Amino acid sequence: MNNLLTALLLASTAFAGTIDAPKESKPKREKKMATEWSGSQGASAKPGVELALTDEQWTALWKRLGQPAPKVDFSANVAAAVFVGERRTSGFGVEWLAPVETKDAVIVRWREKKPAEDAMLLQVITYPWAVKLFAKTSKGLRVEAEKK
Repeated sequence: MNNLLTALLLASTAFAGTIDAPKESKPKREKKMATEWSGSQGASAKPGVELALTDEQWTALWKRLGQPAPKVDFSANVAAAVFVGERRTSGFGVEWLAPVETKDAVIVRWREKKPAEDAMLLQVITYPWAVKLFAKTSKGLRVEAEKK
């Protein structure tokens, strides 16, 4: 009797392992394209703003940054780049503010991010920069530093 129960138990365990419940199919996640990049090295020591409206301008921008240019569809996008200039420590960067649409342009504002007064910083020369994609518009894009 014990042998019979053991055999039935083993058979039911083996059989149960071969039946799989239907699996829910997970939707494929689309790879999101990056729309913003930033760094602290590779940019010009001179502060400034630059727009990239074509593949050629985009490639030239990234060449100056010393990095390969990411793929971008310029039929739908415009790129804005901000170069903060030379800083004597780490901790600086660019913060993009919400675009403002006027009757003749889309104005993109930015502000410099500064390290907290009590932050521990590297004593190193940096050249903070940021690049961001914006939807192409017939009005054109203007990039400005935040007015204080």
